[in-house]
Amino acid sequence: MAADLCLSSVAFMPDNSFPVVRTTRTVIEADMLVMALKQAGFHPLEPQTFGHIFIGGAEIDFKVRVPAEESLAVRDFLVAFDSTIPTPAEPEV
Repeated sequence: MAADLCLSSVAFMPDNSFPVVRTTRTVIEADMLVMALKQAGFHPLEPQTFGHIFIGGAEIDFKVRVPAEESLAVRDFLVAFDSTIPTPAEPEV
């Protein structure tokens, strides 16, 4: 359990040991991405939800971080992952 607590916080770690691989607009999107990365065998940190500034109820951003040694593989995974998400249809004029 102590190891989980350490891995869930980056406050004491230098940014280069857990680089940001994606920034999301909502905590829900960040959580979904973290779950997908875990299912693929990666070790992302849990998104930080404390300390965020809320302006009119809007979340600013949430950073998804992974260990530096996994970052290149995760970026390749994200390219493939993004290609599976259908894009919205263009509105007809």
